[in-house]
Amino acid sequence: MAPDQIEVSYRIAGRLVSFFDFKAEPDPDCTYVIDLSRPGAPANVGGNLPATPTMRFFGTVKAVPAVEKIIRQNEHDFAEPERRFGNEFTPAGKLTVLKHLLTYWGRNPPHRHQERKGISATIDVTHGFKAISQLVTRVDIDSMVNLSEKDTTVLKNRSGIGLAADDDVEYVTEEWPVLDISVDGIGCTIPRAAGNWVKIGDLCGLKAKNSQLWWVGMIRRLKTDPQDIVHAGVEVLAKKPLSVWLRTLGKGAEKVSNWESSSGSFEYDYFPAILLPDAYNSYVNATMLIESGSFVLDSIYQVMMGEKSREIKLTGLLAEGEDYEQVSFEWLDPEQG
Repeated sequence: MAPDQIEVSYRIAGRLVSFFDFKAEPDPDCTYVIDLSRPGAPANVGGNLPATPTMRFFGTVKAVPAVEKIIRQNEHDFAEPERRFGNEFTPAGKLTVLKHLLTYWGRNPPHRHQERKGISATIDVTHGFKAISQLVTRVDIDSMVNLSEKDTTVLKNRSGIGLAADDDVEYVTEEWPVLDISVDGIGCTIPRAAGNWVKIGDLCGLKAKNSQLWWVGMIRRLKTDPQDIVHAGVEVLAKKPLSVWLRTLGKGAEKVSNWESSSGSFEYDYFPAILLPDAYNSYVNATMLIESGSFVLDSIYQVMMGEKSREIKLTGLLAEGEDYEQVSFEWLDPEQG
């Protein structure tokens, strides 16, 4: 979680602390354990964990109904600002944190279950939504259909790349040593002269030395070992991301059916986005990255994908970082809108 999300989590926990359990004996509602004789981070309670007198078990299971209630209230009345947990955080940002806590506060919190394989290699790392959206595989502007000459010019100017080759895109990469990998994770160390930008929750682009393709990842864990070396855990969000443009109209064009009948009375606007395929490398249930502050529930966009352009409706805010939002969406049938 990003630092501001950690702050929101702290405030939410403070309000709901009366629901928490803290016991000296194992309990089904206590999913975490600490050992007072061995200072360290809390651990998940395993099925065969032998209890000792110095162990303390705690859990947040009983807070789950309260969190679910708050989430329902915010999702059903998204326009009404969420005033709890601090006015300096956006309602959408609070909702993202609430959903994250709901995942980890239940009886079966997620934990690492994939085998990690040790490896000695390096990987190129860059960061920033705008840079990554230009580096990953993208739909060529010149392959798009239903674009006027004016819109084509506008879109190329917005992209900042025109017909330039990838080599002309301005970005900075750092070389990080890789210690281990799993199906969707990478364990790295960050060189002392690099990584000044790194925060938990930051978006990053990843490229293996023997590949031309960029992956999209997110910084999930950071820790410093006794030798003062910083270790980073990176979740791979997508190995086959696709950079696209979203097209939208102004007010009065909320329905897709209005778009083609607008007779030029509306002007299009364009927004960069990165499609993240699902676990089966399909875009049927994909999620999407957009620039921070762009998410509006139920907004309709046209995804510019050449001859396969389709309309979508944004359905939820899944996560957010300093310069991006990860959102869910649904593909609309051609006759919808």
